[in-house]
Amino acid sequence: MTKGWFLALGVILIFSLIRCTETVAPEYEAQPMTLEQLRSTPGYSWFDLEMSLYEPDTQLVAAIAQAYQPGVHHFTFFVKPECQCKGTTKLFPRIVRILLDAAVPDTAMTIYSMRTPQDKHPDPDRFQIQKLPTIFCTRQGTVVGQISELPGDGEKLEAIILQWLTTE
Repeated sequence: MTKGWFLALGVILIFSLIRCTETVAPEYEAQPMTLEQLRSTPGYSWFDLEMSLYEPDTQLVAAIAQAYQPGVHHFTFFVKPECQCKGTTKLFPRIVRILLDAAVPDTAMTIYSMRTPQDKHPDPDRFQIQKLPTIFCTRQGTVVGQISELPGDGEKLEAIILQWLTTE
């Protein structure tokens, strides 16, 4: 009888140890950041330099300033630190530069730092992310534009943003 108890206890102990060694993939969550926080985060040390190197089209920036409506338009950025891809190191700082030059307040911009597009974020129903960076423009909460790559064929970012802001 004691032999049976020891065997049962041994089997339970083995299963307990096996269960304890199961690995669960960690879930990562998007980290909200202000521009100020982003500028002081080591993974984004390239941001200010890239932003300063871009020279926006001043006529289109003036049109963006006219079209922007506080409380109506909002920009949401999903970005990745220390990425050497042109989308993150060029697209993201250029759009921020355009918006700041157009006097869009940084309170109209929400920035999420992410490791991968699969990281959890607060609004997956509205913002579907396939790649980083992805930048969305909303009008009264409805997505009116998004971009993940630098435009080609001479199309200007300023013109794209202006189109978003004038979409009804």
